Amino acid sequence: MLRNAIACAFAALTLAACDGPIAQPVLTEAQFRQEIVGKTLSNGATTLRIFANGIVGGLGNSGPVVGTWRWEDGRFCRIIASGGPVGDGCQTVLLTGEAVTFIEASGGVGNQTYFLAN
Repeated sequence: MLRNAIACAFAALTLAACDGPIAQPVLTEAQFRQEIVGKTLSNGATTLRIFANGIVGGLGNSGPVVGTWRWEDGRFCRIIASGGPVGDGCQTVLLTGEAVTFIEASGGVGNQTYFLAN
C-alpha cells in the first residue's frame, strides 16, 4: 500500500514537471527577429542586445561585448569579441518562455542561456 502511494506521488510530481513551457527551436530568421532581436538578454554575468542591423552589443565579465550576427542555414551565427576574440560560431536557438538558449554545434560545450529582459 505504501509502495503504491509513493509510486503515485512520484508519477504525479513527474507529470507536474511536464506542465511548464516546452522548448521550441526558432526555426526561421523571421521568428528570431520577432522574438529576440531588439530585446535585452541577460544571464547575470552578461547582458546582450542583438540588433536588427546585424550588430551585437553588451557587457560581460571581461568588459564590452561587440560583434556581428547573421542568420545562416536555420542557425544564429556570430562573430563576437569580449575582452579578446570569442570567435565565429553558429548556434541553434531554443526559446522556452522567457529563456533563450544558444546551443553550440558540438551539442553542449559552450551552450548559453539568457533571459529576455524586455
